[in-house]
Amino acid sequence: MVTWDIIFWVFILIFLVVPVIYSFSGAFRYYVKIGIYYAIVLSLATFICIAGWYKPFHVDNYKILKHSFWCVKYILGIEMEVRGKKHLDIIDGPYIITCNHQSSLDFMGMMEIWPDRCTSLAKKELRYAGVFGVAAWLCGTVFIDRLNHEKALKTMVDTANTIKEKNIRLYTFPEGTRNRDGHMLPFKKGVFHLAVQSQVPIIPVIFSSFQQFYNKSDKRLETGKVIISILPPIYTKGLKSTDVTDLCNKVRNQMEDVYYQTSLEVTPSLNANGHSMSHNERRSLSASLEGNGVTILERIEEESLETSVETLSPDISPTERQKNLADRIVKRTVADAQETIREMIKKNKVNSTEQLAQEIVDQTVREAQELIRERTHVQPPQEQDDSERA
Repeated sequence: MVTWDIIFWVFILIFLVVPVIYSFSGAFRYYVKIGIYYAIVLSLATFICIAGWYKPFHVDNYKILKHSFWCVKYILGIEMEVRGKKHLDIIDGPYIITCNHQSSLDFMGMMEIWPDRCTSLAKKELRYAGVFGVAAWLCGTVFIDRLNHEKALKTMVDTANTIKEKNIRLYTFPEGTRNRDGHMLPFKKGVFHLAVQSQVPIIPVIFSSFQQFYNKSDKRLETGKVIISILPPIYTKGLKSTDVTDLCNKVRNQMEDVYYQTSLEVTPSLNANGHSMSHNERRSLSASLEGNGVTILERIEEESLETSVETLSPDISPTERQKNLADRIVKRTVADAQETIREMIKKNKVNSTEQLAQEIVDQTVREAQELIRERTHVQPPQEQDDSERA
C-alpha cells in the first residue's frame, strides 16, 4: 500500500512540476525536444534495421522515413515553407542535390522534400554509428572515406556509374560538415567532379538559418520557421573536369545568395531574454535608440541595401561581376550586423545612443571593402600609389 502511495505522489509531482519547468526553462525545453527528436529517429532506424531486409540496400527504404517523419516538425513546433518544389519534378532522370548543412535537424527538411529514387552521400564513419549506420546502409547510402583519396576517388567513379545505370538521385552536403555559425563553409569539389563525370544536373537546395530557434551551445530549441528553397537545375552536360571549379563557385554563390535572403526573412529581432520581440518592444527600443520610429535592425538593412558598389569600393569600376559580388557582400554584412545587434540586446549591452547603428554599418562596410579588394585583387588606393612609385 505504501509503495502505491509513493508511486501515486511521484506521478502527481511529475505532472505538476514538469509543465512548470518546461514553461520557464529554455534549457529544459531543449533537452526534452532533442530527446524526443532522437527517440523518434532511433525508433525509425531500428524499424528499418528490421523491415529494411525485405529490400536490403535499396533506396526505396527511405520511403519509410519520408512517410513517418512528417509529424516531427509539429512536435517540435517548426514551420517549414517549401519554395520551388516543382524543380525536383521536372527531371525524370538522375540528378544531384546540393544542400547546406547546419545540424542533425536538417533531417526534418530532407524528409520534407525527399524525392523518389533518392539516396544520400555520407562520410564512412556514419556506417559504424550503431542502428543509425545499419539503417543508412540498408537504405543504400553511399559511404565515402574522406581520409583515403584513392578509396574516395573509386567511390566517386562507382557512384557516377550507379546513379546513371540505376537512375537514382543523390542528396549531398558539399560543405562536408555541419556549420552553425550562420554562414556557409567553402564547398568541397568532390560532388561537382561527380556531377561532371556522370553528366547529371545539380539541383541546389537551401535551408534558411536555424539560429532564430536553435542553438546547441545555448541549449535553445524553440518554435520557429525554416524556408526550404529549391533552385532550378544547373546542367552539366558538355562540362569537363577543367570546369569543376567554376561550377562549384557558381552553385555556392547562388546558394549563398538565397541563404542570406531567406535567413533575413525568418530571423526576427530578439529581446534581452533571447525571445522574439513584440511590436511594442520594437517601438520602445527604437524610440530609446533613435527616436524616429525606425528600429536599429531596419536602419542597418536600409543603409546597407542602399550602399552601391561605388560606395563599398570607389577605387574599382562597377563592372557587372563586381556588382554581383557587392550584392552578395551586402546581404552577408546585413546578416552579420543583425546578428551583432541581437547578441548585444541579449547581453544587455545596448546603450541609448543614436550612433550605435551607424557604427555597425560603418564596420560592416569596411569589412565589405576589404573583401571586395581580396576577391578582385584590387589594392587600396594608397598601396596602388606606393607600388606605382616603386
